[in-house]
Amino acid sequence: MVAIIPDNFEEAYVNQHVSLVRVDSRLNPKFIAWFLSSFDGGQQQFKNLQRGVIKTGLGLNDIRSIWIPFPSLEEQKIIVEKIEECVSVISQKKSQLDSLLMQLDILKSVILKYAFEGKLVPQDPNDEPVEILLQKIKQEKEQLKQKQKTSRRSKNVK
Repeated sequence: MVAIIPDNFEEAYVNQHVSLVRVDSRLNPKFIAWFLSSFDGGQQQFKNLQRGVIKTGLGLNDIRSIWIPFPSLEEQKIIVEKIEECVSVISQKKSQLDSLLMQLDILKSVILKYAFEGKLVPQDPNDEPVEILLQKIKQEKEQLKQKQKTSRRSKNVK
């Protein structure tokens, strides 16, 4: 996890699980944060350098050894703007997708409701009411259970 802290942040408790890195004026803090947060950038390097079995961590020399690309400040600014633009679009698309998924759930409920009310297809007045159809299904199910019981008994008798 990577965070940007204000310049006036004076003290921090750091250890092999928390590091405070101050960047100089040649680096855009957002650029460094995005790079260190990226899988192919900092995260993969962190993973390769981790020590420990149960609770992994990094030493100060490990942190110092992390390779960071060094484009010009103008390029860093452009990269950060593009990343933040893409993240914004992704966030909007995710919100739209979440909204569509909720609408889909509502639509499924409405379709099921209409199906049980007989409103999905035109009704034939000659059709039996659903209660009679459900009763027939129940009877057929019972007959099938009885038939299966009988066939099991006959297999056991042989």
